[in-house]
Amino acid sequence: MKTVLESYWTVDLFVEIMKTVLESYWAVCLFVEMMKPVLESYWTVDLFVDMKPVLESYWTVDLFVEMMKTVLESYWTVDLFVEMKPVLESYWAVYLVVEMMKTVLESY
Repeated sequence: MKTVLESYWTVDLFVEIMKTVLESYWAVCLFVEMMKPVLESYWTVDLFVDMKPVLESYWTVDLFVEMMKTVLESYWTVDLFVEMKPVLESYWAVYLVVEMMKTVLESY
């Protein structure tokens, strides 16, 4: 996923996307659409089609934030996560974010 992130967007843009996702339900749906090419590179289209309704139906902002809090609670709060752009620019933090997002996706 590190290579995919570097290929499709910069760390700065990834941080901005995550901020937007945390801010609105509409952005969660948009995030799903933006992730589609990435998901299609690694998973079958059928698997993505199965996942997409789950993401769009259940990931309201409140639920998404709660899920992110569960994943992030060992490291930092969601509010702090949103403001951690300088840390996210480091390799270690990008790797950690990717691992945490994998955990969220694997839970479904």
